[in-house]
Amino acid sequence: AFLAVVNGQEMELHDPSRDLWVSRPLLAGEPYEPLAQKAMEPLARPGDTVVDVGANVGVHSLRLARLV
Repeated sequence: AFLAVVNGQEMELHDPSRDLWVSRPLLAGEPYEPLAQKAMEPLARPGDTVVDVGANVGVHSLRLARLV
C-alpha cells in the first residue's frame, strides 16, 4: 500500500508509477490543488452537506469532511 499524510489525514493512494498527477505529488509531500482547496474553505460550514462528485482518492472529500 502507498500511504501519505495529507492535510493531517493518513490516506492510501494509488501506485505512483501509474498515477502521476495525484498520488505521486501527494507521496512527495506536495500540495494537491491548493487554490481549489482554498476556494472551498469559506463555502463549507459546520452542518452543511457536501458532495465531491468525481472524487479520485478523496483529498477534497477529507478536507471538506473536516470543515463540515
